[in-house]
This record gives sequence, structure tokens and C-alpha cells, in this order.
Amino acid sequence: MFLSLLISLFLIIFNEAFASANSTFKYEWSNTLVEVPLGASIENYKYKPYAVLYQDGTALTDSNITYDTDGDWLYYLKNVNTNKIGDYKVWYKAYDSVYIPGTCIGYRALITFSVKDNIKPELKIINDTIYLPLDSEYDFNNNIIATDNYAVKDIRFNQNVDFSKCGEYNVDVLVSDESGNYVTNKFNIVIYDDSTVPIITCTQVGNDIYIPVNMEYDIKQYFKAVDEKDGDITDKIVYPSIDNTMVTDYDYTVSVTNNKGKSASYTVKIHVVDEEEPVLVLNTHSLMLDYKTDFSNYNFNQHIKSLTDNIAINMDNLKIEYTMENKIGNYVINYEYTDNVYTVRDSIDVNLISYQSPKIVVSDISVNENTNINLKDYISVIDESDEYIAESIEIDDKNVDYENEGTYYATVFCMNSSGLSSQVKFKVIVTSNSLFSKANLGITITAIILFVLLIGGSITIGIYLYIKKKKSV
Repeated sequence: MFLSLLISLFLIIFNEAFASANSTFKYEWSNTLVEVPLGASIENYKYKPYAVLYQDGTALTDSNITYDTDGDWLYYLKNVNTNKIGDYKVWYKAYDSVYIPGTCIGYRALITFSVKDNIKPELKIINDTIYLPLDSEYDFNNNIIATDNYAVKDIRFNQNVDFSKCGEYNVDVLVSDESGNYVTNKFNIVIYDDSTVPIITCTQVGNDIYIPVNMEYDIKQYFKAVDEKDGDITDKIVYPSIDNTMVTDYDYTVSVTNNKGKSASYTVKIHVVDEEEPVLVLNTHSLMLDYKTDFSNYNFNQHIKSLTDNIAINMDNLKIEYTMENKIGNYVINYEYTDNVYTVRDSIDVNLISYQSPKIVVSDISVNENTNINLKDYISVIDESDEYIAESIEIDDKNVDYENEGTYYATVFCMNSSGLSSQVKFKVIVTSNSLFSKANLGITITAIILFVLLIGGSITIGIYLYIKKKKSV
């Protein structure tokens, strides 16, 4: 016995070794292009490339792969300079200690480490607003400080400053680096007349200011005021109170007075607008309910987790529509709310199912030997929720021998459209039409014996009476 086990073990090892020797191995690599942020440590990225060993086209999940990441042939890991933008090549090699396929196909891959700069330059505006008299000259570079983690490539100013005309002008600044990262900012230049009347300027294009309804708002951000003698007198601007409790439009005027009592005013159009959509949050997007539910009295609001808006919620604006009927199937509940500016919608998918298993009605079934019979004809299934329940009936009668009489057992199984099932075991009694069937054999033999005894007894009595009569003569 022990010898046979050793022989079997040897054959298994030999067959596996033979199969392995005749197999085709290859490596397939992933992540052969690795992006490395500028200045990062290459040690944090060197193990991102990896290989998978395949045997005859099937990935080996139990292989044990080790890697040589140092590189060779002029492509070495040590040459990757993460402080300099560019692409660096490194030869990687993969080895397996489980299957040991040697240097099979694809064991070596050329990995590219791409050092990229994804950090935007930094742009600081020294003065948000510069006040200059008419016909001045000014170098815009004097009002910015631009730096970058690698190198600033370009600084551009987009402006339409007319130094010969009073007013406030926007200067847009764009700073970009060699990797295409950029940052923008802006500042204002106010050209003023050297007169004694203050000048109020508004930075809002078109003088139309949009203010969100029912929210705190800083109207002061749009206005500046300068004076020839007093300089910047923005802090002296008088701002009337703002009414943004309702959506509306109206004129709004600010004013300023210098130390000499000279005044100026500026009028803009205030637009109180609703910029915030209502937020309708449902506590579920999928429901499973009993198909017998009374939806005319169903509380659909129970599935609303929250309904918020920047103005008061009006539940009269909530519309709930549904298509459910008391029948198994998939339906939808649609929710819609509007604040008369924005309309939000959401929905819940509803699956109506039955929570009652089907009922199987079946009695013991008798059938003659070698008779074709459809057991389904003797079985009925009751399920109010599924009119096609009969189509799911399955009968297991593999233990019934229809060619030999006897009592056997079969099983009927059914499942409704809600996934609820029932199973019933019933008898199948196979009987025989032959007089000498197993069931009638005992009765038949008994009848023959009684018949023989009866005939034999009658003959014996007849002989006895005949002899007795002879003697009497």
C-alpha cells in the first residue's frame, strides 16, 4: 500500500513537471507610464509598474514575482531626476520564484517615468486699486509679484486703460509656467481728474448688480471713491439699506462727500434674484411593497428626507405622482417641487410583490402500469398575485417506476413572480391489470387452494357414500 502511494505521488509530480515544461509562459506589464509630480521622491512611485505571469494564456494568481528596478543599457532608475521636468526611461525585469519560467517572453519592460509640474504659479497683487491722475504713465509689472515652483514662462496683461480719460479700468493678469499651468488675477486702475469734486466708480459692468434673495450681501465691494485732495475716501461712501427679502428690481444710489463738502453720487440697478435651487432629498430610491397596499391612503411624504430652499418652503408646490396599481410589477413614484423659479425632481422605483407563498393542492395519484400520465393534470396551484403561476410548476418524479406496481413518492414545486415558493410531496400508486399481479397474487393463490380443497372434498365424500352404499347392498 505504501509503495503504491509513493508511485502515485511520483506520477503526479512527474506529470505536473512535464506539463510545466511544455507550457508557454509570458509576462504582461501594467502601469508602464508613471506620472511623478515635480519634486516627489521616486521611491514612492518605483513600484507602481507591475507584471502578471501567464501560463498558456491564463494568469497565474499564485505566482511570486520579484522585480529588478535598477535598470540597464543606459536606462537606469538613478538617472530619474524628479526635480527636472521630462520623461525618463528605466528597464524593469520580472522574475518568478514559484514557476521559475526563467527569462520568458516579456520578462523585461521599458518603464517611462514622466516628471510633471502640476502646480500653478503664484500671483500676488500688491494693490487692488491704483489711483492715477489724468495723462499718467504706469508699468503694470510694478503692481504684481509672480513666482513659480519651477519657472515663470509668461506674464500677460489684458487691459484697456485710457490714461487720458477719467474712470475705473480693469487689468486682467495671467501668469503661466513652462508646463502650461496658469493663474489669473486682476486689479483696478482709477484715472481721476484733479478737480475738487469726488469721483465714485463702480466695478460692476453695466451697473447691474445681482443680489441673492434672503442672503447677506456686501454691496460695498463694487464701489470706490477718490478725491483730488483727500485721496481715497471710499470709507465715506453712504450706502442705503438693501431690501432683498423678495425677488424684485429697483434703482440704488450711493453718495460720498469730501472734506470740502463736495458731493457725488452713483446709481445702479439692483436685481434681487433667486440663485439657489431647492434641494429635494429622498431617503430611498428603491422600495419593495406589498401589492395589496392601499395607495389611496399611503403616506408618500414619508420618503422625503429633507426639502430645503433659500426661501420658505410651500408644500402646495410639491407634486407627487405615481402609477401603482394592485398588481405585481415595477412602478415609479415621481416627486416634483418648484419655488416658481427652479424646479427639482426625483423619483423612487417601486417593486410591488406578494408576501404570500403559492398554495399547492394535490392528492394521491393512482395509475396503471406502463400508462402515460401527466401529473400536472392532477395538481392545482392557487396564487392571487400571479396569474401565470401554473407555468412555474416543476415535478420531480424520478423515483417513480411506472413499469412496476408499487407506491412511490414525487415532489411538486412552484415559485411565483415575487420569488416565494412552495413544495409538496405526494404519492403515486402504480397498479397492475393482471390477475396475477403482486397485489392480487396472495388472493389468487388462496382462491385456487380453496377451490382444490372444495373439489377434493366433494370427490372424497362421493367415494365414501358410494362405498357405504355398496356395503349396504
